[in-house]
Amino acid sequence: MLNKIFVVIIFLGLSGCAKVQPEVSSYYDLNALLDQQAEILSSGYGLDKKVTMDGATESKVVTLDSSGWAEELSALREFSITEPAMVGSFEESTNGNTQRFDLKKDEKAVVRYFQIQETDGKALIQAQNLAEKTIYTDKKELTLTITDGVIEHYRITGFQKMIMKDTIYYEIAGQVLAK
Repeated sequence: MLNKIFVVIIFLGLSGCAKVQPEVSSYYDLNALLDQQAEILSSGYGLDKKVTMDGATESKVVTLDSSGWAEELSALREFSITEPAMVGSFEESTNGNTQRFDLKKDEKAVVRYFQIQETDGKALIQAQNLAEKTIYTDKKELTLTITDGVIEHYRITGFQKMIMKDTIYYEIAGQVLAK
């Protein structure tokens, strides 16, 4: 009798240990795209990069290897919405060939929206980040164009305002050059 009770307790204990699957994000995976692009672009593509800060512009043309491209594209990762903490934070809507993810009203995340529009071998990604803290506000907008599976152009524009300091406006633009 004691063995039967022991078997029932073990069975009930094991059946209560069902494996809980974490919620999987169905959001657009920008990080996977950037990993893929770093490999593609390292096969000989060049980059014409321009950085403008408070009206002063610097530019340079470079050819990068895969780690160089990974580093170059790392600034775009700030617009990713696939972090585990962000699952369920965005409202998804689709209008024709445009898919948009807007931060829900009561959610807290730096990314405010992420949008991708795909047409005839081209993709246009747009996103906005906004970080508002006690001592600063930082706002950035991303525009990323992909043609035939390869990044063609990206641009990050924004500003940073610190208390008791002037607002700094900036733009970082990269034009990918054919091999």
